[in-house]
Amino acid sequence: MAENSLALLSRATQMLAEVKTIDDAKYLMDIASTAKHYARKHKLGKDAVGHAKEIEIKAEILLGKFLAEMEKDKGGKPKSKPIYQEDRLKLTTYKEIGVSHNLAFESQQLASLSEEQKEKVITGKVPKKNAIRKIKETENRQRKVSCPIPAGLFNIIYADPPWQYEHEISDSRKIENQYPTMKLEQIAALKIPAAKNSILFLWSTNPKLKEALWIMEKWGFDYRTNLVWAKDKIGMGYYFRSQHELLLVGKKGNYPMPESANRSSSLVTFPRLKHSKKPEIIYSIIEGMYPEAKKIELFHRGEKRNGWENWGNE
Repeated sequence: MAENSLALLSRATQMLAEVKTIDDAKYLMDIASTAKHYARKHKLGKDAVGHAKEIEIKAEILLGKFLAEMEKDKGGKPKSKPIYQEDRLKLTTYKEIGVSHNLAFESQQLASLSEEQKEKVITGKVPKKNAIRKIKETENRQRKVSCPIPAGLFNIIYADPPWQYEHEISDSRKIENQYPTMKLEQIAALKIPAAKNSILFLWSTNPKLKEALWIMEKWGFDYRTNLVWAKDKIGMGYYFRSQHELLLVGKKGNYPMPESANRSSSLVTFPRLKHSKKPEIIYSIIEGMYPEAKKIELFHRGEKRNGWENWGNE
């Protein structure tokens, strides 16, 4: 078995210079992976295992290069322009070439690294997952909100700031993996399009309550009350494991309180949603409180809602 492993490793080394197609790259990845497992099983040493891993990663980088150059039909929504049959034949899906979406994404991310970064991944100085995560974080930081805040002043400001956290539970749960965050001073420095008389609805997680109240003051609002969103699933936490978020309410000027009949409960029980997404019912509650008000949502992440202006990066 050990001889078979060494033979596979030798064969994989020779094949590396001969990879010309997606199928070649996939085949080489399989051979290198097999050699790696054999080397581990038969205890051929770190050098043999490391060499096999290097070939496997080099093959994956080549796969990513070929995939990036390939004209693909990734599925999903149709293109805005019709695709004629003869053009359709030129397009290929990942499924048709036997590549999973995860592998396609990962390999193309690796292929996009600088030569120096590739070498660090190939030699094991930087774990592959870490390199890909860094790319994602960098992309998120670069996705700044480039569009201007809509013109005019608004009576209702609804905001869910992209808070930065001092501690992250794990790499997979990092906020930067979801969207670009902002420093507290950056959030405070924004010119909020609030009318002289207006109401602010500001989301805050429990660890960010002090900062949220400070932001509210910096934006020119006085704290009045809050609504609690109670979730069906427990989350993470260092003291208590969070199962709720707060929607703080601030007032600027003399904007009136909602009519008595339009005042909802201060407790909303709604299932936990994907990262950062808030319950749709909150829109309805605000609309019910102030049906005629001019409304804007800041740091918008999602689909536009009728009757609202929005500003954000998604």
